Amino acid sequence: MEYHQAQTQPPSGYATSPNPAYAQQSTVPQSAVPRILHVYREGFTNRHILILDSDKRTPIYRIDANSGGLFSSKPHLRVHEAATNTEIATITFHSMSSDIDIVIRNRPILLSKPGVFKSAHEFQSPATGGSFEWKSDGIFSGGDMICLDDRKQLVARFEKSAWAMKKKGKFELSGGITGELMTEIVVSGIARGEYMRRRKSSSSGAAGVGGAAGAAC
Repeated sequence: MEYHQAQTQPPSGYATSPNPAYAQQSTVPQSAVPRILHVYREGFTNRHILILDSDKRTPIYRIDANSGGLFSSKPHLRVHEAATNTEIATITFHSMSSDIDIVIRNRPILLSKPGVFKSAHEFQSPATGGSFEWKSDGIFSGGDMICLDDRKQLVARFEKSAWAMKKKGKFELSGGITGELMTEIVVSGIARGEYMRRRKSSSSGAAGVGGAAGAAC
């Protein structure tokens, strides 16, 4: 398969304060044309994941998992920008907590549950100053997830590929999600889904990067 190279179009570093337009609206600008990102497994294990652009040929992100479960070396996942092979994010899980520590371009993001009896994970976006929430898409989601902004508007969706051998699923992003916000949404979605997968498989010692790339949430 021939791949093209594409940038994730990050700005020239994070702004020192949230984007004023986002801060006023606390939501994502809407566009009629969503962006689809396709998630594929590389090799024969779930330790390496490739995320392709809408054309299914242009790599956007590569994700690598370490070799162990929740008690293995940290960080547990590393995210690279495919065009430059530069590490742009890390994801770390905790054996005694549902909190997930994410670092994107040296900026920490805490992905956490809003309450003891809540299953969703929320985070505050450095890119916008707003909050976002990943949750399972229905009671019997089978791994599908949705992402809502702080106005409870749908801004992204992850849909699992149930029967495919290589393809693990796809992200559908609102047309307003670009640049650093796209990275935050995709990385947090991978993190939340992988947390669910590891929680279910930790007793068997399974390792990988199934998560949003193929876990049953």
